[in-house]
Amino acid sequence: MLTRNQLKNMSKDEVIEEFMKLAEINISLENLDKRFDKLESELAVSRTCSNLLNKRVIQLERDQLQTSQYLRKDSIELNPIPEEIEDGELETAICKALSLSGVQVDPTEIIATHRLRQRDRAIVKFCNRKKRNEVYNKRKDLQHKSQELKELMFKDKLYISESISAENSHL
Repeated sequence: MLTRNQLKNMSKDEVIEEFMKLAEINISLENLDKRFDKLESELAVSRTCSNLLNKRVIQLERDQLQTSQYLRKDSIELNPIPEEIEDGELETAICKALSLSGVQVDPTEIIATHRLRQRDRAIVKFCNRKKRNEVYNKRKDLQHKSQELKELMFKDKLYISESISAENSHL
């Protein structure tokens, strides 16, 4: 910034040169204002898109959770499953144990049987939800079959529970 005394001591050409510099600075400021406005506008659009994408991700996670749980409707979990029962004999042993409840379960009515991470737990997926519900509803009849369960290498009790997704088990 020039003082009055400095301005008085300047020649006409020097004053014009200073005004030209000021004009260039003003043009630069106007350009920066325009770029700033454009960037603010782009940021607003980006935030809107981000919010929409976040909502979509939340909806997809909910849908995935519902689908995950729905796929488990044909399954039950059993525990404790003794380590002595080998994985190759697991399905047959479980069929025999479940039959103690009064519901005949044939291996052909089961899609898959396998141990869970906790080795004393197993999941059984039935071909038919009706058979699964029949077994689940008769689970209390196993409480009085401790001797028969021991003969099949199970412990005193065999607990049958709904198969719940990991996300829902935390609720």
